[in-house]
Amino acid sequence: MRITLKRGYAERVPRPHRSFSRRVLISQLALVIVILALVTGVFAWMGARTVTEVTETKALATARTLAIDPNVRAAATQASAEHAEKPDERLVTSMLGITNDLRDRSGISFAVITDDRGIRLTHPDRSKIGHKVSTSPDEALAGRENVSHESGTLGETRHR
Repeated sequence: MRITLKRGYAERVPRPHRSFSRRVLISQLALVIVILALVTGVFAWMGARTVTEVTETKALATARTLAIDPNVRAAATQASAEHAEKPDERLVTSMLGITNDLRDRSGISFAVITDDRGIRLTHPDRSKIGHKVSTSPDEALAGRENVSHESGTLGETRHR
């Protein structure tokens, strides 16, 4: 059998715009870009998680340091016993000295100490002292450690 082609047949057959090798190359490049984006996303997530864990550990260590300080314990106990609408100014001044010293030594942004009702005894913004915090003190009063994340009056916070 013999097939003959008329002149101009090859001109009428549609040819792909790009050659096969070019399409394979573009597919491979697209795959590499997708894989790089996924790997970058995974490493970014892992890095953020690591930073969060380190920050939580630092917040918990700071809270433990404050919780075992006899001056903090005595002042918090006194404020809890008084149940005053506004904490005693001498008590607040001594507590602010402790939290400011801790902040300077440890590099934390701030530390807030409350009484057993959740009333602030310290806060970097003195107008917030004497007001209730947004979190319940029940976990701490039960002797349990708890780290939670919230947006407070000074931005994102980690509570113990």
